[in-house]
Amino acid sequence: MYRVFATFYVIFLNVYEYYRLDIEPGLIRTRPESAMSFMAALPVVCFAYQTHEIVVPVYACLSVRSTGQFAKSTGLALAVLYVVYCLSGTYGYYTFGGTVAPDVMQMYNPLDPVVSAGIAALIIKMITTYPPVIFCGRDTFVGLFCKEPEPIPIDQPYNSREYWLRVVITSTWNMVALVLALVIPNITIAIGFLGSLAACNVFIFPGLCMTALAKRNLESDHGYLATLHHHQSTSNGLDSSKPNGLVTRL
Repeated sequence: MYRVFATFYVIFLNVYEYYRLDIEPGLIRTRPESAMSFMAALPVVCFAYQTHEIVVPVYACLSVRSTGQFAKSTGLALAVLYVVYCLSGTYGYYTFGGTVAPDVMQMYNPLDPVVSAGIAALIIKMITTYPPVIFCGRDTFVGLFCKEPEPIPIDQPYNSREYWLRVVITSTWNMVALVLALVIPNITIAIGFLGSLAACNVFIFPGLCMTALAKRNLESDHGYLATLHHHQSTSNGLDSSKPNGLVTRL
């Protein structure tokens, strides 16, 4: 709930500063300079609207689990996201024009109490959001590369190997994230890279999964038809091997 409040506070801050600041904005473009600049914006859009990974948790949290209720929840969430992104992007861009920084918060006066509150809200939001991401990434890494040969029972006593493995992965993850935060000059590079992965996650990986499932179903259907044909051939062979006299008497 706090993260939602922090997000809406940043939107309020963009609108507030647009009407409060009396500055001349830079060049305001209403269309992309080229087709490549338009294509370069697609990863950012994919990064913003990549939400299909949480479909199952959202459906599980519904009080009434049905396709209609899920469609309503998803539609409302996407509508809110669309309004939030449009307000933030429009007011932030029209305030500074072409001179706007990749992180619009850098353009505001940090000594302003309203801006300081927004910065503090964003910091707390990132601190509270980061641990769940680490948990998911760590468990994924462990499941892919460090999986136990046999399932670990729930009542198994303390496993020192697993404990230190998680400590090493979490520490390495945090150190790499810190180094990247210090080395990367602005957030646009990170968003572009993550947006490219998000585009693959939106358009490519689901298609690969559907292809694999279709292939598996096709092989299953072929196996079923082959088994059915074998049973029919066996039945026909048994019927043809019956003595004619027995058939006549029956």
